[in-house]
Amino acid sequence: MADKLLYDTEEQRAAFIMKYNSLGIYDDFQNKIVYHLAPNEIIENGVPVLNPNYEKEVQIQQLQTQIQQLTQDIDELDLKRIRAICEPSLKDEETGETWLDYYNSQIQEKRLQIQELTERINNDITI
Repeated sequence: MADKLLYDTEEQRAAFIMKYNSLGIYDDFQNKIVYHLAPNEIIENGVPVLNPNYEKEVQIQQLQTQIQQLTQDIDELDLKRIRAICEPSLKDEETGETWLDYYNSQIQEKRLQIQELTERINNDITI
């Protein structure tokens, strides 16, 4: 979609850009045209075109979201580890595993998952 748009002041243009650029609305100031881009479109040479890297960018974004969730999980486990250090007790009396050992193993698993996802971003998905 392309619509003509005239700004009365530069402040109005700046306000427009701040509000709408994150929503996929692009302002071609020289030609006074506003484009509403679909998620898979980009502006190339002043014209909306399909982004050839869209699928890869979506995959990368999904992997980065997973990494952020794993990092948050690690932060929560860190708080539990602190408590396990201050209040030591056994999680499993048969094996002798403490809560600290358990939380450490959980964090190690999540770090390995983060490493695998990071390697996929760096190696498997190349733009």
